[in-house]
Amino acid sequence: MTFKRIYFTKWLFTAAVFCIISGSLFAKSVYKEIFGSDYQTALLFIEENGPQVAQQLKGYGADPDILVPVIFPELIRYSLIQDEMETTGLKIFYVNYGEDYADFSIGYFQMKPSFAENIESYFIKHPRKECTTLRQYSKSEKNLQKSIRRQRVRRLENPSWQTYYLACFYHIVQDKFSNKLASFNTVKKIAFFAAAYNAGFQADFKTILAFRNKRFFPNGAMGFSEQYNYSDIAVDYYENYIR
Repeated sequence: MTFKRIYFTKWLFTAAVFCIISGSLFAKSVYKEIFGSDYQTALLFIEENGPQVAQQLKGYGADPDILVPVIFPELIRYSLIQDEMETTGLKIFYVNYGEDYADFSIGYFQMKPSFAENIESYFIKHPRKECTTLRQYSKSEKNLQKSIRRQRVRRLENPSWQTYYLACFYHIVQDKFSNKLASFNTVKKIAFFAAAYNAGFQADFKTILAFRNKRFFPNGAMGFSEQYNYSDIAVDYYENYIR
């Protein structure tokens, strides 16, 4: 799968519109105004690469109508210059010393090495045919953690591999919470999957539900500027561009 290179701009908050209506933080489509050119660039990425992403996700048995909205906020946040800097940091510090020294989010879908490693570890314990490739490293790299970390970073630099990890994330969440998700409609599932993508699929159901209401986007829990809700942005994209 070939992804077209898109040069994302830095954050430009072109408008800040705040309203509270019946418990909802924002009116429909207001995120398009808030995130301005970054939102437009994310839409362009989906327009040019969405069909390929959806096809690959379907090939791995995952639902693109849920997962594309889930990663849409990450496409807004993506920054080419920052991404290159953080990827370089991973190659130096993560590869040599592990995630305690560097665990940056990289690539279009903003995945951390720890995220990829947790997915790999899950399928060692819970094999699934769609995700068996995640557990395969070359024989020369077996038990050589530095080499394995290097290969993991190389995978995260590759958009096709990130899509593969995304599909396997989907299967983990489905496997862990299938009973509870059975009664969820698509909008509720998107909100839950988006929260799990941020909070970590290792968390329990109640923790993920609680994270659903946190306002940590785009700068994380320690951000000082105006923060927004990741799941709300994902749902808003679905309702305006997919539904």
